[in-house]
Amino acid sequence: MLKQSDLTSDQNSAIDRLFEHDETLMVANMGAGKTVIALSAINDLIAEGVLTRVLVVAPVNVCKTVWAQEAAKWSHLNGLSVVDASGSSAKARTAALDMGAQVTCINFENLAWLFREYKARNFDGLIIDELTKLKNTGGAQFKAIRPRLGDFKWRLGMTGTPVSENWEGLFGQLLVVDGGKRLGTRKDGYLRQYFYPTDYKEYNWALYDWAAESIAFKIRDVVYTVPDYRHLLPDLIDTTTVLPMPAELLDIYTELKKSMVVGMPDGGFLTADTAAVLSGKLMQCANGFLYGPVGDDGKRGAPSYLSSYKIDECARVVDGHLDTGGAVIIAYWFDADRQRLNALYPNCELSTDNIARWNAGKMDVLLIHPKSAGHGLNLAAGGHAMVWLGPVWSRDVREQTIARIWRRGQTNTVTVTTITAADSIDGLMMERVEGKKGFEVLFKQHLGG
Repeated sequence: MLKQSDLTSDQNSAIDRLFEHDETLMVANMGAGKTVIALSAINDLIAEGVLTRVLVVAPVNVCKTVWAQEAAKWSHLNGLSVVDASGSSAKARTAALDMGAQVTCINFENLAWLFREYKARNFDGLIIDELTKLKNTGGAQFKAIRPRLGDFKWRLGMTGTPVSENWEGLFGQLLVVDGGKRLGTRKDGYLRQYFYPTDYKEYNWALYDWAAESIAFKIRDVVYTVPDYRHLLPDLIDTTTVLPMPAELLDIYTELKKSMVVGMPDGGFLTADTAAVLSGKLMQCANGFLYGPVGDDGKRGAPSYLSSYKIDECARVVDGHLDTGGAVIIAYWFDADRQRLNALYPNCELSTDNIARWNAGKMDVLLIHPKSAGHGLNLAAGGHAMVWLGPVWSRDVREQTIARIWRRGQTNTVTVTTITAADSIDGLMMERVEGKKGFEVLFKQHLGG
């Protein structure tokens, strides 16, 4: 069991900061120990009588496999009670909440239920683990928690990527942490003060040249950045495999891109009515399948599989790792790809049991969707290779997912392979993610880290 003396000086400094301040946005690279820092601060605040109970809002798999387990690893946290209230049934959630634990974890999807049905007025501390999930101020989860922020006298938001996509999302995150003291309570006002519209309908906004420094000055006192430790990690080898599309698939892709209509193998036609729909269909086609048209019942049509060329390449890369004794995580985006991967690697989908088996070295392959496994989970013990069956648009999602294995505790060089289709939307997606690096660089320039 780990002792308090095993904490690093950076982690101890962060604990002191959280103890001394009621509102904090803690920025720490993935694997920096955000959970043990937060638990240690809670432990001290409860011991001093400042707090009695803390509500932790986190992704569902993090609720189930991280917080209680992290507390159990450290001897100085043995007296801290931590429960998971992310159950699928209201009865199970209510039973967990009624236990009166000092730390209670619930998933984002159950926030509306929590404040509507359970009321949850007996918590005085709030932690949002992966705060970027609340950057959309128009989302149901943000709307559920916003009216209740005043119930918590101590608030902590945790993230490794506060501005991974853009600076607009910083508004919602700060509002959760400080109630609007620094950036205001209306997003429209925030946008008009620091941004300018790039289209006449004001759908898109760009940061003024001077605005980053001004925003940083306003929020500097509430942001705490844990020093970057990644230079101490094993190397990260991030490669891209570019595959030519098979001729028949390329014909379909080209026709779809050109006319937004394409004939399906069953004789019907598939139409992409908008640019957004077309983008999704081109991603599907680049992966070797297309979902059928949405039916009258509103349900998505079944997938038509056009080529297995990416799946075949994925299997080849996986076999190469397995031949040298390494286990592999496969990241997929579409359910149609999950079905094909599951046929190749049965019983390998993400679950609480499989997370434990993976980290115990008892699984060769683990299938994950970045939305369910991209935040909070520590998978470093089970392997050091990851294959992406195509790119994603979000830099935050990509970096967070890679950080499941490239983090503190990893002892091997980490290899990440992204399989892309030549001359397709895949290349644009990779370029877009690479281009977003500038947002975080600018943030760190002004706020450290």
